[in-house]
Amino acid sequence: MTDINNSSASNAPKGTEEQQNHDNTPNFMTRDNFVRALENMGCQIEINETSGEELPLVFQFQGEHLLATVSNDSIFINLVDPCWYDIPLDDIESLSVLRKAINEVNSRIQLTSFYSVNAEDNRVNVHSKQQILFHPCIDEREDYLRFELGKFFDAKRIFFLELEKAKQKKE
Repeated sequence: MTDINNSSASNAPKGTEEQQNHDNTPNFMTRDNFVRALENMGCQIEINETSGEELPLVFQFQGEHLLATVSNDSIFINLVDPCWYDIPLDDIESLSVLRKAINEVNSRIQLTSFYSVNAEDNRVNVHSKQQILFHPCIDEREDYLRFELGKFFDAKRIFFLELEKAKQKKE
């Protein structure tokens, strides 16, 4: 019988070994693996070498600019699709429809869409965000990442369908 507590790292699946940082905290290589996966997918990535891991990575996936907050010592990645739709702040009717469309998106898909007010431009901006697991043992990382990033497009599709329904209802 094998003692689970004494199993060696060599028995772990390839690519699942976590490293230790100098302060003995785990280093899951999440940021490194994420950047490598994006590169393998042909995504353009903006990396500011002076920023360290505090600032989000900016990358392009299927023509869409996205942000990722990711570090090597966490297995989670926060993804944001910022400012993908906007309306004038003083358009109360459109704001009501926008809120209903966002609620529909949030009830149907596993990410969060939300709006913010840009007082300087007098606009309401719509964004989406999600947190994903990106553990080193995930096989087919690029396929998994494509699936997760695809949810941003699903959210927009649902959102715009809801706007169209509201427009047709008004006519």
